[in-house]
Amino acid sequence: ILTSLYVFGDNENIKNSLIFLKNSTPATGWINTIPSYSAWWVINLCEHYCITGNQEFFNENREYALEILKRLDRCIEDDGEANFEVVNGMDYFLDWSTHSHQDAKVGVNALLCWMAQRFLDLEENENCRNILKKLSFCVDVGTTLKPVRAFQVLAGRNQAEEDAEMLAEKGAKGFSTFMAYYILRAMAAAGSK
Repeated sequence: ILTSLYVFGDNENIKNSLIFLKNSTPATGWINTIPSYSAWWVINLCEHYCITGNQEFFNENREYALEILKRLDRCIEDDGEANFEVVNGMDYFLDWSTHSHQDAKVGVNALLCWMAQRFLDLEENENCRNILKKLSFCVDVGTTLKPVRAFQVLAGRNQAEEDAEMLAEKGAKGFSTFMAYYILRAMAAAGSK
């Protein structure tokens, strides 16, 4: 979506994709049965608005985003433990390179923090504040996985030099192509040269 927005601007394919996912997934379910995919939907709606300034499209889809945020907040306990009510074993799916790794849970929690902050950048929301409060611990949990560390950085981790070195180590190894943009974004945020 970001590539398409940067190359082609605000086009109907992006909006149609977000609408299709919304219309084919009730707010009581998870997009593609995966909680993090619903979080990605919220992130993409926010990114679309930030890049295009299309307030009308954001407003048309805002209620669905709010329902996702409410559901995510309800699923996360005060101690950060979550019950996403999934039957497919994909409750903590960040990407395929981290699938089934113990740090995937930390990665999804950091992704949820980043999603909540992205939405808060646009408007005040109690569910986002709750998600950040309940999951803020995940930002500083140790990990050896680049995608997990990238989302920790994006969610506010403050170990800049250490993070930049870890994310740059071994170049393009240790992550899926999907994560490349987010790792580069985190490297820039961490001050990588």
